[in-house]
Amino acid sequence: MQTTESSTRDSERQRGGDTADAPAAAPVRKRLSLACTTCRQRKVKCDGARPSCKTCAKFNWPCIYQPSNRKRGPRP
Repeated sequence: MQTTESSTRDSERQRGGDTADAPAAAPVRKRLSLACTTCRQRKVKCDGARPSCKTCAKFNWPCIYQPSNRKRGPRP
């Protein structure tokens, strides 16, 4: 059987009222708009650094950035 104090504490946690034990929010990562062609073809993570991303530099791959051919249409 729960005591009144413990049930109050549990309900505060469920509502997000008790922030002392809450972990810090993860840092928000900036999404890349364009990965290099090599990383895209190999389906690996690209950090988007130029002139050569870290993945291509690590494996000594050619790092090429091609402009996108996709055109965005108007928003509805």
